[in-house]
Amino acid sequence: MSKNFGTLRALTYPENKCTTTPGSEVKATTRTVRETARHYHNQARAKQVSGTRRNHMDDTRFWAMIETAWQAVGGKTKARQKLAAGKLSEEKGEELMEALEEVIPALRESLGELSAPDLLAFDQILERKLFDIDRSEIQERTDGSDDGFLYARGFIVAAGKEYYDAVNAKPSIAMTDLECEEMCYLSWHVHQEKFGEFPASSAGISRESCSNKAGWPELRNGDAVD
Repeated sequence: MSKNFGTLRALTYPENKCTTTPGSEVKATTRTVRETARHYHNQARAKQVSGTRRNHMDDTRFWAMIETAWQAVGGKTKARQKLAAGKLSEEKGEELMEALEEVIPALRESLGELSAPDLLAFDQILERKLFDIDRSEIQERTDGSDDGFLYARGFIVAAGKEYYDAVNAKPSIAMTDLECEEMCYLSWHVHQEKFGEFPASSAGISRESCSNKAGWPELRNGDAVD
């Protein structure tokens, strides 16, 4: 009987070269199951963390959301490339501004799917973008009073990263009379509608015109834009 039992065990556990008792084999099997479960748990956790980092709102995702919204009108890629190169006609520029009537609602819909922290982060990035181009040399090209210049900067952001970067680096690229009021507070309004009161900003900047003092060295005593 002992010989037959040893043969049976050898057939059942061919990898086991040691002489063990059935109880130790159960413990080994239990340990293996636990280790396997721990392995898959760690893998799942790593994927979750990776996904969280990938979806976190940052500068790249900010511009990607705006670019995706432009697909509502087919992208208008060539026209926007000419805009960024300073080679777009006034007529085509006005067509881009009109196209934003479909682009902005598409962006609003995407913003509505964000969590409160990501929506807040989007708005903070938007505010920084508007603040950084709040400069007199750009206002000279776009024209507009306080509100008008804010809306002009809203268009510059809404037109996408390529045009924004071009104007930021070379203000003479900016076109006159192109505005997008809705862009300036879009994420703010979405947050109000979805999550309630918008938290006070701690960034120490403002999107309003003439807030960037470094961009208006000629202004004194808080004078408004003419």
